[in-house]
Amino acid sequence: MSNGTRRYDIAYRLGRALLVTPFAWYLRFRFKPVGEIPTPYLVVANHTMDLDFMLVIRAFPRLMHFVIGDTVFQSGLLRRLLVSLHNPVALRKGGTDMRAVLAILQRLRAGQNICLFAEGHTCFDGVTGPIPRGTATLARSAGATLVTYVVGGGYFTAPRWGRGFRRGRTWGEVKGIYPPEQLKAMTDAEIAALLARDLHIDAAQEQQVNPVPYRGRRPAEGLENALYLCPRCLSFDSLQGEDNRLHCTACGTRAVYTPLGALEGDFGQLQIRDWVAWQRQTLAGMMAEEGFALKDEGQTLRQVQEDHSVREVAHGTLHMDRRHIRIGDWALPMDSLRGVAIFRKNRLLLTDSNGERYDFASDHVRSALKYKDMFELIKE
Repeated sequence: MSNGTRRYDIAYRLGRALLVTPFAWYLRFRFKPVGEIPTPYLVVANHTMDLDFMLVIRAFPRLMHFVIGDTVFQSGLLRRLLVSLHNPVALRKGGTDMRAVLAILQRLRAGQNICLFAEGHTCFDGVTGPIPRGTATLARSAGATLVTYVVGGGYFTAPRWGRGFRRGRTWGEVKGIYPPEQLKAMTDAEIAALLARDLHIDAAQEQQVNPVPYRGRRPAEGLENALYLCPRCLSFDSLQGEDNRLHCTACGTRAVYTPLGALEGDFGQLQIRDWVAWQRQTLAGMMAEEGFALKDEGQTLRQVQEDHSVREVAHGTLHMDRRHIRIGDWALPMDSLRGVAIFRKNRLLLTDSNGERYDFASDHVRSALKYKDMFELIKE
């Protein structure tokens, strides 16, 4: 074992004992112990909340290196700490990152265990998102054991749109262990179907089958990050969460967010999952109208440099239609937009056809999800 590997192993074991175990206890994490798995292995997990990697560490005592979004590296101190103690694989958000893919393959072939959250981001609706086909290709060509691991309860514990933690219950389980010989005999489509099956979870459906209350302070705050369209008056960005209540500032409709993760009130859409699906479908209909565009004032466009620093490019009103996305004097044709992602709750990230990356900071609360939805609907 090299000095670097020994350092990472010690940091992993100490972190697991001193930080991960108390955190998992606080979240009432239930899991089946992971037995001996032929190494090296690639753990592919669903992504329910920002800190679910700690729950995965709790279940896997052997050292793993994680694949993380490189937006975390914009903090120089955090970047140095992560590289020094863990040596993660950095993945560029908002587009395909072949450098990260090659790094994962090199690590696995060198005997290291790797954990990858297949969706690449946490979800706003509690449903496992699409898994890139490239993940299946990676699993088949890696020559390593594939382990699928599913985490449940994380969405209601720390919803992507919300603030803080709510105590209820979380759980984790190995869904499948697939040796490299089996993967080699499968097609990418078959492995993709396997991943989609093993990692699928619907938080709202889980609550219907086995209801668990999740209690915390101000549980409805932040809902406006996920819910950008009012079902009553069809206003954009008029919804506001406060304490355990949600209301529309345009039409006054109100609802209460319950410990079971649903809404009670007059909006018509009472499951966050269903509301997110409805607003996307409604947005698709609106986009058929001539001249339709999404707009937000008070936006700052910044270009992300190779060293993860940012440079301000433009400030003003963000405008997106079927042809362009623009702000101030800066504009990008939709045909040149390759990827749209969201960092944390509402930071919009773009990648163009030249590999240039941008993010949008807002001087007020606005949903970035509507821009991501519109981009994906255009591409569809």
